[in-house]
Amino acid sequence: QRDTSEATVSRARAKMDANPWISEIEPRYGVPGAILVGIWRQESDLGGNTGSFDVVNTLATLAALSNRAT
Repeated sequence: QRDTSEATVSRARAKMDANPWISEIEPRYGVPGAILVGIWRQESDLGGNTGSFDVVNTLATLAALSNRAT
């Protein structure tokens, strides 16, 4: 589902303005800030929906159970 309402665009612009580190992403990693904010919007509604599981515990478990060689 695509949400490009004016309210969503305004919220995304406000997030970009409130987080100056976003402008540092493109020169360092080559990813435009607007793309990052678009993904942020899609994945977590700009931080409004962070899920219901313990991220640190989940990542630690995945790391401990990983069979991939380093």
